[in-house]
Amino acid sequence: MPQTWFTRLWLGGLVCTCLAATAIGATVPILSGSDLTGVTEWNGTLSVKNADVAISTYGEPVWKAPTLGGQWISYTLSGPGQNPVVNVPLDGSGFILGGPSARFFYQFTLPSAAVSGQVSIWADDTAAVLLDGAVMLALTPNPVRAIWCTEGAAGCQPANAGVVDLSGLSAGTHTISIEAYQLWGNTFGVLYEGAVVIADVPEPSTVLLLASGLLMLAWRRACAVARG
Repeated sequence: MPQTWFTRLWLGGLVCTCLAATAIGATVPILSGSDLTGVTEWNGTLSVKNADVAISTYGEPVWKAPTLGGQWISYTLSGPGQNPVVNVPLDGSGFILGGPSARFFYQFTLPSAAVSGQVSIWADDTAAVLLDGAVMLALTPNPVRAIWCTEGAAGCQPANAGVVDLSGLSAGTHTISIEAYQLWGNTFGVLYEGAVVIADVPEPSTVLLLASGLLMLAWRRACAVARG
């Protein structure tokens, strides 16, 4: 009898420990301008990694002001009064005829699966967004101009964010690609802010406890079978 109660108590502790190990854990931030060295955040291509340039924390009066610690970035100093970026041509009906002015990449690693998360993207003038090569926010082929950038996602004003859902991502490395377009002159750049909440990663002691629990259950089962 004492052994039975001890076993039940031990198994109850094992269950509680395992449930705690899969609870919601750390937050992985995703912020433009957080790495200006070209390692985890860069412009160019997947293989050619150029360091981004921080334009300004809040350069233009119509731009969305960063609130989580991101910065407006570009491949050059293309903020207010700085280097001009050549426009992507439009046809007579306002349809975009060329490819993006620049591509920006952000790579992040999740030690465990994502419980929830999203990232919001702003761009002057507009952008398309991909996650691990899949289009998450398609480019509007004939964007409507609102002051200095586009209406709707993804523009540069606070309400014109392109939002990408990151919940359900698996553990491992993921890459966000932003294809930004300069259409109407003036300033050029992108801003993104977000985060991913991940499940706790079990500590080695928890894994050992779970393994020993499974072995005990197997042993008890074998004993029960042997007793008939």
